[in-house]
Amino acid sequence: MERIQKQIKDTYHKAFFDLLEQKVHEEPPDYDWISKLYLEIRIKLTKLLKSSSTLRIEIEEKMDPTIFNQMMRNNAFNGTDLFNLISYVFDKIRCSCPAPQLKAESPASGQSLFPLLIA
Repeated sequence: MERIQKQIKDTYHKAFFDLLEQKVHEEPPDYDWISKLYLEIRIKLTKLLKSSSTLRIEIEEKMDPTIFNQMMRNNAFNGTDLFNLISYVFDKIRCSCPAPQLKAESPASGQSLFPLLIA
């Protein structure tokens, strides 16, 4: 059973990253899909926190979906900027994890995403 669960998890991860790569490399990139993904990540992060939490307020301010969308559509992001943004998200996930056993894999250990961002 554990092997089947691992296969399912690996398949979903591969499908997600294949889709992400496809959307980023389209000409032009699928800005709407990428923006929705960004907004979904922001919403999921902030829902873990109380509305008055300083961490939640920080995330809402730093992860502005309108600014992100404008910068993306105007090619204002380079690979380093996007990598830093992803690192920020992982750091905030680590800060907001309610249980110590929940660990977010850092983007540094998941280097397979970095080539997507600099392409």
